[in-house]
Amino acid sequence: MYNEVFVVSDIHGEYKKIKEILKYWDSNRQQLILLGDLCDRGLQSYECFYLAKYLCDNYGAILIKGNHEDLFLNFLNKTEDFKEN
Repeated sequence: MYNEVFVVSDIHGEYKKIKEILKYWDSNRQQLILLGDLCDRGLQSYECFYLAKYLCDNYGAILIKGNHEDLFLNFLNKTEDFKEN
């Protein structure tokens, strides 16, 4: 059980930024919560997703889907409806 939380949100594909931010996270004291919007805009959305999965699997991080993940999933499920995006 953690006494503190460490919250990160709105990374938008900026992998170097999330790595820099995570330097301040104490995995022994703080529950990591990722509030979504890991993808879109920046050039490294894949790397951000991969890191989030690693953090969830290995450190018990909590990932909450953001609206940009919703847009991405909608695109994957109905590509023709979202081709303008």
